[in-house]
Amino acid sequence: MNSYVSLWRDTVQKFHEQSLRAQDFTSFEEPLDFWKNLTHFFIEDPYRPNDSELNALNKFVGAKDSILDVGGGAGRLALPLALKASRVEVVESSTAMLESLKDAAQKSGIQNINTVQSDWMNAKSSMAEIVLCAHVIYNSAEIAEFLDKLILHAKREVILLTFVSSPMSWLSPFWELIYDEQRIELPGMKEIVNVLWEMNIFPDIEMITPSYVSEWLEHSPEGEVRPRTYLNLQEAVEHIAPRLFISLGSPQEKILTDAILKLMSGDNGLCMNSEKISQRVAIIRWRT
Repeated sequence: MNSYVSLWRDTVQKFHEQSLRAQDFTSFEEPLDFWKNLTHFFIEDPYRPNDSELNALNKFVGAKDSILDVGGGAGRLALPLALKASRVEVVESSTAMLESLKDAAQKSGIQNINTVQSDWMNAKSSMAEIVLCAHVIYNSAEIAEFLDKLILHAKREVILLTFVSSPMSWLSPFWELIYDEQRIELPGMKEIVNVLWEMNIFPDIEMITPSYVSEWLEHSPEGEVRPRTYLNLQEAVEHIAPRLFISLGSPQEKILTDAILKLMSGDNGLCMNSEKISQRVAIIRWRT
């Protein structure tokens, strides 16, 4: 019987192998910085109120605490947490994300934040009371090594934020229409808990509903949750295409457009017709 660590590694490797085959098929050239044209989806007001993820994290952060945010992106969590913590360091490989973070920090007057541009396994970063890693682990094949390094840098605790299903899972219906094969799903919350238990780590787990989902619940009939909405067809194509290894202007763009029109609809923007998932988030926390 394979261990949970091995199962995780095999799943992620098969996901990447399938992705490479798709890139060969579409002649897609992945940009040097994949996130360059997507940063605006990850920028939020550091002073925003009533964010369920921040509310959950703020319970564990004191004024004297330092935070290491691994894969912190454009600072969606790092910047507001810096308003409470003594210091925040963000490790992020994307130049575009870090530029957005620095711009937002300057505009918001937040000075107690610094950055390290690197992937996590090659990063040379400081230790901190809290090591935070939000929605990053899904495609990390060597998960045990990734977690071990988080632990080594945490003076007090590690906090993971993980969706029940990987953030890419909602794209599987598009994949099947475009490539005529079932998409391999990246692991999510259940799989990471199994990995942690296998590593003799028994974390506290708190389930929360992200604020954007709560907003949909308040306004959607019969509790139907549709968290991803695009203003129009063009925005949907531009956002979804690179995640499916489709170049704009290629023959596959027409197939993607047809798939979007089949799978998405709405009076005030486009959202998935059949997506009734809450995509709840697990706050997974343990002392080091």
